[in-house]
Amino acid sequence: MPRLEKFLKKENIQGAWFWGIGALTGVEIAYYDIEKGKYFRKKFKEKFEVLSLTGNVAAAESSRVVHAHIVLGRKNYSVVGGHLVSGMVGGTLEVLLDSSFKLSKKLDKDTGLSFLW
Repeated sequence: MPRLEKFLKKENIQGAWFWGIGALTGVEIAYYDIEKGKYFRKKFKEKFEVLSLTGNVAAAESSRVVHAHIVLGRKNYSVVGGHLVSGMVGGTLEVLLDSSFKLSKKLDKDTGLSFLW
């Protein structure tokens, strides 16, 4: 999500929640397997409707972390979803970003994941 990260840096946004709807193509999503402790990624070339995009931005050490989940609708009315890794806007993507939050993430040693605190 380089364009989002560029916007966050330009506007100096350290913490936020966001929501969106629209359309994407060339999407990569991931599923986190807690037992294996890693993400499994999958790329899709088809065009999707964004049924739900939700996530947050949080400060983590010297950077910011974007954590986004997405539900995507197909032409046949089935859905796929997971952690949004990347995608290209296909027509429009309407996103509401509320930067009135000051969010931080901290590494949890037991799980190896970063959690809001």
